[in-house]
Amino acid sequence: RLRGEGSLSVTNGEFRTVNILGGLGRIAQLAPLGSFESGPTRFDDIRCDFEVGERKIETENLVLVSDDFHIEGAGSVSFEGNLNFRLSVYLASNLSQKISSHLGEGARLGPIPLLVVGPVTQPAVRTDPMLIGTFLERLVQQQFSKITSRFVPSPISEKLPFPLKEDSLSKREPSSSSPTVRESLVQSGFNLLEQFLSEKKSSS
Repeated sequence: RLRGEGSLSVTNGEFRTVNILGGLGRIAQLAPLGSFESGPTRFDDIRCDFEVGERKIETENLVLVSDDFHIEGAGSVSFEGNLNFRLSVYLASNLSQKISSHLGEGARLGPIPLLVVGPVTQPAVRTDPMLIGTFLERLVQQQFSKITSRFVPSPISEKLPFPLKEDSLSKREPSSSSPTVRESLVQSGFNLLEQFLSEKKSSS
């Protein structure tokens, strides 16, 4: 069986099939965000470490930083290209002010719980049914101290248990791997990433 672990780092990219702001804008209480959606989800930096096994690539410490939001998440992508991620989204302070002018200066609304599920060519961005009710209740009641943060995201390399290089996909080889397994692992990872970041959706 194919097994391994590694790290992923991509800078200045976009997910062309995932629209985070569009998904948030479909929530009635967050409808003002709909006017800011741009289709693809652009980001300054995304990093994580991951494990490969049981025909999927799984991570517990995904971190994404963009001008519009900061995301922390966990989940998996199968070798068949199916996504299953749970995300915590923290809106940038300027977008948070669009939701409520009562938010303090510099406050970042979040975490907003989202799910990203389905094929990489057309995944669905949904609210997390287990957590969204509590968030929206506190938003409506203006209990902002419980649903906001004033943190400024530190360099996301500090959130990971190992150093990363910019624009790199580096492998930490399993002790039992042969060269053939390592090459297959790297290739399968690049193929999934290329499909997810491709300029056009797959026709199939």
